[in-house]
Amino acid sequence: MSHGHILLVIDHLRGGGAASQMMILARTLNANGYRITIFTYHLGSGPHYDLLCKDGIEVIQCAKGRFKFGIVLALMRLINKTNYCCIISYLTTPNFYAVLAKILSKKNIPVLVSERAAIEANVSLQARLFRAVYFRLCKFVLFNSHDNRKNTEKLYPFIKNKTQTIYNAIDHLSFKIHEQFDETDERKILNILVISTPRPAKNALCLAEALRELRDKNKIMPVVQWLGPIDLDDESVRYVDEITAYLTEQSLLDQWDWLGYRDDVKSLLAQSDVLVHPSYFEGLPNAICEALASGLPIIASDVCDHPRLIGNNQDRGMLFDPYDFKSLACSINEFNQLPVKTLNLMRKNALEYAGTYLSLEKFSKDYMNIILKLTNTSNS
Repeated sequence: MSHGHILLVIDHLRGGGAASQMMILARTLNANGYRITIFTYHLGSGPHYDLLCKDGIEVIQCAKGRFKFGIVLALMRLINKTNYCCIISYLTTPNFYAVLAKILSKKNIPVLVSERAAIEANVSLQARLFRAVYFRLCKFVLFNSHDNRKNTEKLYPFIKNKTQTIYNAIDHLSFKIHEQFDETDERKILNILVISTPRPAKNALCLAEALRELRDKNKIMPVVQWLGPIDLDDESVRYVDEITAYLTEQSLLDQWDWLGYRDDVKSLLAQSDVLVHPSYFEGLPNAICEALASGLPIIASDVCDHPRLIGNNQDRGMLFDPYDFKSLACSINEFNQLPVKTLNLMRKNALEYAGTYLSLEKFSKDYMNIILKLTNTSNS
């Protein structure tokens, strides 16, 4: 017996952290007895789409067309003809569309909007107006970052009584668990993994400059594998060209590999020594969550929720100043010299953290508690 029919709204399911978390949300709610429909407005399939269809989850794709209001109308018609118990949307523009379509439908359905990116990442006038509208009209505002929630509450104090942070979910049992280092093994080349779409905000230049510093000052030459689509849009293409030019100029190109999009993330995590995440700001990076779930130590910028995820005193990794490449180089050099006992403790701590705070069980329980609370209130 279904607990109710839930409509999920997002721009696309082609890839990225938000799409991945939307897929996990759909599948966990479906497994817990809810009927799920996902509405997207960018056409295209992919691994997320295939998994959803395999689980019998309905995915409705609306062609974007020339007029964006057509998306709102299509969503409104869908809401009018279906008895949804609630609507959950991810990301700024889908949040706006979901709330507007619900208002136009004149149905008494609670809408839960979710902010997935750091507030600094999107400060356009349009985004501020969109947020002001849907924050006023929605029933609940979800965040996947404590830092982002607190910053947003300062800008929009009227939402304080209807917010909650729910961290990303990772199926940690499906990740290959890092085996402990053998204390008799000799240290080899340090293999660094980065998982991110290359954009200026992701701060690849800091890592490139740190490589130069490590070579010239510390006489070590780590190898970087950057995983993420390098031709997603003009911005990413330009940034990859800029970083590649710098690496070439500094004779570092042999230490850097742009992997592009890959579907073997788990094996790459298992083969790496450390995940480096140098971004200037974040919501809650899926890359760090996946690294924790695989038992991989992390060197991350000291911003947003990263200190919560990484911990203090080398609990699960290290933090550095993203505005100072020497700070990153120092952290990498220090990590490279850590005793095996400390590295193994980092791995153990990472796995325990993921199992406690990033589990599918906690994620689904937190969502279902909010859904039940809002739908009971709506029906009373």
